Amino acid sequence: MAIFDQIISLNRQMLGAAKLGVNFSERFVFPDLYIAVSTPEKDLDQGLAAYNNGDYETAIAKWKPLAEAGEPSAQYYLGLVYFNGQGVLQDYLETIQWFKLAVEQGKFEAQYNIAFTYANGRGVRRDNLTAYMWLYIAGYSENKLAARVGEFRDERAKRMTNAEISQGTLWAKECLNSGYTMCGY
Repeated sequence: MAIFDQIISLNRQMLGAAKLGVNFSERFVFPDLYIAVSTPEKDLDQGLAAYNNGDYETAIAKWKPLAEAGEPSAQYYLGLVYFNGQGVLQDYLETIQWFKLAVEQGKFEAQYNIAFTYANGRGVRRDNLTAYMWLYIAGYSENKLAARVGEFRDERAKRMTNAEISQGTLWAKECLNSGYTMCGY
């Protein structure tokens, strides 16, 4: 299977899991604060339900305030609607803006998808090093799909020199060690 087809397959798995009720949103573990974050979480879930029903305007209306407030799942979802042109004009630059905000908070799905945008030059200059860096980072997350991302990273590495692989790995480690403030872009 070509790398592009594998990436599309992984995206479908992530969206399929969301349709089955897997909630990708982050939750606070402090019980006394849970009530304070339940409304944004509800809006996030309502946006996902609207998205799955093709009601992109409602999804965007639910997610945009959350994304602007810094919620990484909402930022990721907005990146997706701009990438796909669902309820908005397709805009890869807007996609990158939202994905970057989410990746800087460790959002696995955004890390994976920003790697895809760099690997294919969607809204950014095609850049194997940056794509490899994000695949490296996403491949080491605790997400259950991370092992598949590691396979994509290794597939991408076949198109790179050893020096490029070393540089991409170095960038990934710097990015992680800096808390996502020094990420090669």
